[in-house]
Amino acid sequence: MANSLVANRTYQFMVNMTHRANPYLQASGYLLVKVENARSQKVAVGCVIATMCSRKGEFQYINPNTELALFSSLVNQTGLQNNITWNVYLGMMNSSSDTQNWSLFTEMDDYRDIWFFGANRSHFTATNELFLTYRNIKFWRFEVVYMSMTEKSSSALHFEINQPPKSGICSITPSNGTITTKFTVICKNWTDQDGIKDYSFYAWTTHVEQRVILGSTISSVFELLLPVGSGNASLVNVIVQIRDQLNSVTEANISAVSVVLTRTNIDSFIKAIKISSTVPSKHPLVEILSKNNSVLTGQVITTVSQVLNEMNTEIIRLGIQNIASIFVSPLGSREIPMVSFLYRLYVHEESVHLKIFIAFMEYIYLQSVHTTIER
Repeated sequence: MANSLVANRTYQFMVNMTHRANPYLQASGYLLVKVENARSQKVAVGCVIATMCSRKGEFQYINPNTELALFSSLVNQTGLQNNITWNVYLGMMNSSSDTQNWSLFTEMDDYRDIWFFGANRSHFTATNELFLTYRNIKFWRFEVVYMSMTEKSSSALHFEINQPPKSGICSITPSNGTITTKFTVICKNWTDQDGIKDYSFYAWTTHVEQRVILGSTISSVFELLLPVGSGNASLVNVIVQIRDQLNSVTEANISAVSVVLTRTNIDSFIKAIKISSTVPSKHPLVEILSKNNSVLTGQVITTVSQVLNEMNTEIIRLGIQNIASIFVSPLGSREIPMVSFLYRLYVHEESVHLKIFIAFMEYIYLQSVHTTIER
């Protein structure tokens, strides 16, 4: 190979590896080399979080929903002062040669400190808005250039967008129930070239940003308890996140279901805890907890906590309402007994509510300890 490469040309080297025992197991590697008649500094470039840039041949796999953080450094420090510049390129597949044609992303300056951060530093970040805005671009090239008074060096990483799972649907049954109803979510026909990793389930009532996670599983069929819905229809919205083996995610919205509050179950549960810290084994919530399922236990905690929070909100509302109805007496007049009484009543209600919550969490803890000892 000595003296066989021509200057000012770029060569692609490819290596194919075949497993000795199993010839069906194969892997390929690529390297692009640009030949120049100049001594240059060596520049290393890589992902700050390596697990977010999975390797696939000559490309790094990246999920379009995550930001890209890169670092660069000189391998052979020369002591020269360098100016650093990052460049971004869009890649289009050339079907005839099975290679990419790279075009400079000319709008980089327009999105400086919006999509791109650190364009003249060793560490560079591109937000996910870049990939989400240009969804039709599958290949990206990020190049860093180190330039001193006498030398110019560069290095680059090539990325391929990891496409999320697609083509599937998720459904939930039944369409209505209570806080002790076991709803079943079924997801089917989801496909991904990297394989499906898991399914995660979330629920929200009035604001999607307040959604809570209900559990995660590798199975496409999942049983779950839902929190109480809001509004006249008591609607609860359920979201499923389908994740592939390289952590690219698709969200599937399921039709809202109606979940009504059975206060008798909650009230009897709380009353039993307050009196004796024990609850009858036939109680619906106890039957769920006795299944020793950590996911269902977490969902019971979420549901009961939601009810207790609503009770606390009502206590605060009534307390503020009562205080607001109190008039200010003239200076020097005697204290109105009602003011002191209402305040003491509000403090008492808050104290009772806090004790209920503590008793509930203590009960859950003791149940888990008891289950562990039995095992």
